[in-house]
Amino acid sequence: KRNTLSGDARDLLFLQDTRQTLQDLMTSTQEDGLEEITTLMNKNLKEFGRGTNIFRFEQGTGRPMILKANLDEENDSDVTLVEGPLSGGGAAVKRNMFFACSLIMQSKQRLDDANDYLINGKSAPMVVDAPYSKLDATNTKMVTKLLINTADQLIVFVSSTAWSGAIEEVLQDTVIKNKLGKLYYLKRSWTDSNDGDLSLQMPININGNTVNTG
Repeated sequence: KRNTLSGDARDLLFLQDTRQTLQDLMTSTQEDGLEEITTLMNKNLKEFGRGTNIFRFEQGTGRPMILKANLDEENDSDVTLVEGPLSGGGAAVKRNMFFACSLIMQSKQRLDDANDYLINGKSAPMVVDAPYSKLDATNTKMVTKLLINTADQLIVFVSSTAWSGAIEEVLQDTVIKNKLGKLYYLKRSWTDSNDGDLSLQMPININGNTVNTG
């Protein structure tokens, strides 16, 4: 049938076919990527999380959601969703941390990707500023383990409260402790009438030594 078409018509048909092929490739690549991230998210939730959380993208979008599910323990599968998305306060922090870490893991898995039309993955440093401000001690420990096991190079800014309440305990694990490179802390300097006010000091324990931080 193509041979009966004029030159211009054949060119137009070729361009239409090429456009559709490209669109199909983009769609399938995006779907494959979302599936990879979903697998990593649920793997991380199972390994580092607690309870019956599962990860899904909102249907038809790339919006990440962590849901609570009623699991069939015998078959180890989700039966019904019993709560809406965990999206507020500490739950949102937890969702975002797990999502970001899964993206980094996915990129690292693609370091040697031989695909002709995708850029290879990267192993990049991860810098996280105050990720624990809305998390309780249990979730702080959870996210700390997740972060340490994610990036090849990790820089985290934490408060004295997060350190003393959870992170210090996590670092007692020998395997995790051996991954720690440098630890810096800020000390408060007084220049007014509060000079020396012990109530303003925030003591933390570092390798058996007490340090009064700001």
